[in-house]
Amino acid sequence: MVPHHKGVRKVPVKKIGLDINSISSEELENLADLANEVIKEELAKKLPLSDDYVITSSVELHKDSLTVAFDVLLQSAGPITPEVSAFIDEAIDKGMKVIEDELGRKYAKSKG
Repeated sequence: MVPHHKGVRKVPVKKIGLDINSISSEELENLADLANEVIKEELAKKLPLSDDYVITSSVELHKDSLTVAFDVLLQSAGPITPEVSAFIDEAIDKGMKVIEDELGRKYAKSKG
């Protein structure tokens, strides 16, 4: 059986001051795709070519909040060390940062 890793890490709620009523579902899909690409590029930098991974994401708009979730399933021929798990977390953090930056740039509430 090929070792696999599926980690779950909760990220604290972050308030970034968005006008979420203006965000379309198409924009959310585009942001999820963009973040997936960033995560994929980060994983490709350090994971062996023989490792296989699947990234799934969801970006959901609620009445007064936005939920972003990433799931990375890694199947590796070798052991999945704590360093590999930390690297996956870093890749996800970079994907989250892309979403946060894009949303802040496009949908920040005006301060005045």
